[in-house]
Amino acid sequence: MLRRLFILFISVTILLILYPFSSSAAALPGDANGDNKVDGLDYVIWLNNYNKTTNNGISDGDFDNSGKVDGLDYVIWLNNYGSTDPGNKTPTPTQPVGNQPYRAFSADSYWNTPFPDNSPIDPNNAKYIADSQNSSHTQNFLQFTAAPGTSQAFGQPIYWAKASDKLYTITDGSRTVQVHIPANARPASGSDGQITIYDKSTDQVVGMSGASYNSSSDKWTVGGSIDRYILSSNGLDSNAAGSNDSRNTGHRGTTSAVRAVRVDEVQKGIINHRLACFWWATGVQTVNHYWPMVGDEGAKGGIVPEGIVIRIKPNVNLASKGLSQPALVIAKALQDYGCLITDNSGSGNRLKVELNEAAWQQIGLTYDALSPLPWSDWQFVKGGYQP
Repeated sequence: MLRRLFILFISVTILLILYPFSSSAAALPGDANGDNKVDGLDYVIWLNNYNKTTNNGISDGDFDNSGKVDGLDYVIWLNNYGSTDPGNKTPTPTQPVGNQPYRAFSADSYWNTPFPDNSPIDPNNAKYIADSQNSSHTQNFLQFTAAPGTSQAFGQPIYWAKASDKLYTITDGSRTVQVHIPANARPASGSDGQITIYDKSTDQVVGMSGASYNSSSDKWTVGGSIDRYILSSNGLDSNAAGSNDSRNTGHRGTTSAVRAVRVDEVQKGIINHRLACFWWATGVQTVNHYWPMVGDEGAKGGIVPEGIVIRIKPNVNLASKGLSQPALVIAKALQDYGCLITDNSGSGNRLKVELNEAAWQQIGLTYDALSPLPWSDWQFVKGGYQP
């Protein structure tokens, strides 16, 4: 099978070189959604329509206008992946640029390592799934916090600092950190007051809770806590087994780099790291929490311990679920990498998104975008398992 696919790829590539794909001047080959760039979202459109007949041409992923979405269209997309229209607007300077979204930490980091299909299932999996299906606790799907049309107070503001931004000294009483913070940075308006700062010039990602900014004194204060993780490290808290950097610390072992889905990741069609989920209420079983977490919030009335990972079952065919384009990108990450239960939400099982309602509205994300995936499609990986 692989040999046949390879031969198909080579054959079509030669044909495309000899007889370039023709289209109107306004159409970029492989650009299904018309955003003037060929990226992961276009792949998702092709995948959703694969093996279907269509009269919609490029907009359905039928890049050669043959009337059917097939492997030839995939090759066209692949050959043009990363292409942009010269008239395409320049990305905002606060966001990473390039064909792949930025990923914190080393390639072999726990956060960046997908789970094998045959990863061990937790002995309490059935109990935890049943808890998730209890309608008095939560809805029957993982919902998004700060999706368009819902409260924005608890979304995760994410900023990308430059070396030219002012260097602030911030402290939570036990940790003191120096970090560049953009002038327009502001924490979320909710009681958590959270914010994430990527400062690549100082090789760190810094999270704050209970954060506030006084524009008169140009001062940041932290009423909650600070977490700081070195971007070039493996991202494990210095108190967790296997950590390779003594400066990594905070939020009970969970870095801000995984605490929310970023806009640029979904725009580029790939989330290549583990995420963090908020559970309606966590609890204590044989242990209070599992590695890589180094602490927990204690028994909150639930039964699912912090530090355990939930993922979409490997045998679930995501393409057949009728997911929207952004939901499919996120679901793929939740299937490959899973979601670490790290916090209590107080209301339903949730996954945070970056605080940017307008961008999510344009992308088409809704709070219930994962509703086609009921909890019966999920499973808990054995607590503390390291892939």
